Parts: sequence; C-alpha cells; structure tokens
Amino acid sequence: LLPLKLIECRDWHGFRVLMTDLRFLWRKITENGALSVLYAYKEALVPLTAEGFSSERISDYYDFIYEHVKTLTASPNRIFKLGFNCKQVTVRRETQMLVQQYEQIITEWHDMHTSEGA
Repeated sequence: LLPLKLIECRDWHGFRVLMTDLRFLWRKITENGALSVLYAYKEALVPLTAEGFSSERISDYYDFIYEHVKTLTASPNRIFKLGFNCKQVTVRRETQMLVQQYEQIITEWHDMHTSEGA
C-alpha cells in the first residue's frame, strides 16, 4: 500500500528509498507476496520513465525480485541468501553489507554476554 501511495504522490525519492531496502521488501513479500512487490515496481515504471526519473537501483532490485519471484513466493526468508550472491551488483553489495552489520551486532552481543558470565 505505501509504495502505491508514493507512486500516486509522485514521490520518486521516497519510492526509491523504500523499494531498494531489503528489510522493507522482505516484510512486504512476507505479508503480501512477491507478486505484490513486482506490481508496485511495474506501476511505477511508466510514470518514472515519463517524468525522466531513471534509477539503476530500482532496476536492479526489480530485476532481482523478478528473477527470484517463485523462490521468494515460496520462502520470503531466502531474500537475504539470494541477494548475497545475486548478479545485480547493487543488491549483492547492499545485502553483504547488511549481513555484516548483523553479524557484528550478534558478535558484540555474544561477547558482552559471555564476558558477564565469566
């Protein structure tokens, strides 16, 4: 619903930020399915192009979701594993950075809790 509202308002910056955030996409795919995310991208493509707003990031994320729509429909949680090794450089790089951030948080939490018990 939110991506469609952004399209309606012609808020292309907001649309780009939202629709290129793996955590948001994962939640949307989990709630509404991968096809709903593809629908939002397709709804945006015509006005985006007509208004001269092109975004390689949006194209990369659209291509990524499109290529993995069946897998994501069956198992939305695989979005991060698929993104980690995908051919879209932007998606791959951002997934790897996100995974590294979570690994660091987990390591810090583990170190903090194991040092308390020692």
